[in-house]
Amino acid sequence: MLLFDLIENIKCRLQKGLPGESFQYKMAPVSRPKSDFYIKNKIVPKKGGVLVLVYELNQQIYVLLTLRKEYNGVHSKQVSFPGGKFEDGDGNLLNTALREANEEVGIKINQVEIISNLTDLYIPPSNFLVSPYLAFTSKRPSFEIQEAEVEQLIEIPLKELFDENNKSIKEVLLSDGNIIEVPCYLSQDNVIWGATAMIISELEELCRGFLIK
Repeated sequence: MLLFDLIENIKCRLQKGLPGESFQYKMAPVSRPKSDFYIKNKIVPKKGGVLVLVYELNQQIYVLLTLRKEYNGVHSKQVSFPGGKFEDGDGNLLNTALREANEEVGIKINQVEIISNLTDLYIPPSNFLVSPYLAFTSKRPSFEIQEAEVEQLIEIPLKELFDENNKSIKEVLLSDGNIIEVPCYLSQDNVIWGATAMIISELEELCRGFLIK
């Protein structure tokens, strides 16, 4: 299967270590503080976990994203990975990512296999330190959207997402009313930017040599 070939490629790439911050920041706005911003400024961040789930469908490898509902918060109507805030009962951030993915889009925890953690990412606007976890399922899950949080599922073939023609610079309106230019991925009329794009950028580097030449 194409999916398992990709996983083997990623595991070989991981023997050299994670691509890390330098690849995340290829898709970061110029004004974004570096990842140690919270350490230098003695800020105690909230912690969260997100699930970067890939699966094969119709001989293509897809990644799952969601469009958040509109709400009174800094990430309203943004494209994101399933995930959320660490809770005491989780035990660790991987369990946070799996629990939230189950709650938000109905992914069955026992059907998910973890490939690796990705590089932690600090998100200044919401003061979250996010731990992403790359995972796969052997087939497309039967999704069930939690309508209170998720506006829609966004399923994107990785090859399409990584296509250079689908990368751009766009102006976005922030929750504080400011407008900034951001590097982004474009798919299905969605502008994917910020922390989500930065996580995808690291994933893109892990896929180099297989989906990307």
